Amino acid sequence: MKFNYHKIIRMSAILGVFAVFLLSGCNDNKSFADAALQTDNSIHQFIYQEAYTNNTSHQTVKQFRHVLNGLHYDDIVQVTPEFWKKSYQRQYPFPTYLNIKHHEKSVDIDQIHFMQNSAHDLFHQEKFDIVTTAKQLQNGQLEPMKLPTIHVWEDTQHRIWTLNHRRLISFHLSNRQKNIPVIWASAAEVKASQSEYTTRSEGNKIYIYLTEKLALIIQRK
Repeated sequence: MKFNYHKIIRMSAILGVFAVFLLSGCNDNKSFADAALQTDNSIHQFIYQEAYTNNTSHQTVKQFRHVLNGLHYDDIVQVTPEFWKKSYQRQYPFPTYLNIKHHEKSVDIDQIHFMQNSAHDLFHQEKFDIVTTAKQLQNGQLEPMKLPTIHVWEDTQHRIWTLNHRRLISFHLSNRQKNIPVIWASAAEVKASQSEYTTRSEGNKIYIYLTEKLALIIQRK
């Protein structure tokens, strides 16, 4: 008999998510906290297993919608190889850095533009992902100040841009906090990040890869 081990692992992760969801209904606070932690781990396991697949099936989309339930996003769409190729090409000239002193320590999330056209749902440290982080922000398990502060900058047209997309996306998904903590990036930091400027929507929209062929759309309000 021939086994598809990848499918077995993936289904185990999915079943783990649903099993822990059932556990989370208990009344005991410690048990609830333990169940919540297991839920986070199960969700992360599911997201990690899917990240490097080509899955686009209706069932896969349904599973992602279930995991994303309660979070704020626009849609899940299928992406093509052509989209991948264009996603890393610059369409607009790089904005000019506005060299002034900023004193604000927080910014309205809807004022912040995305430099990138797309990003992956796993952080560079792949033990973290944007969905689990968003859920923890939403339910109060994770305080915003516990995350590394997002670096932003302003251009000469007075648009504010992020240098840290996954953290910003986690805040968008959680839809819990209007003003988020920021650090104003130096001209040198911005110059070093110019290669990330691939937006095809003037910073108003970003695609988050859930699999190699499925993406989550996040738009500024």
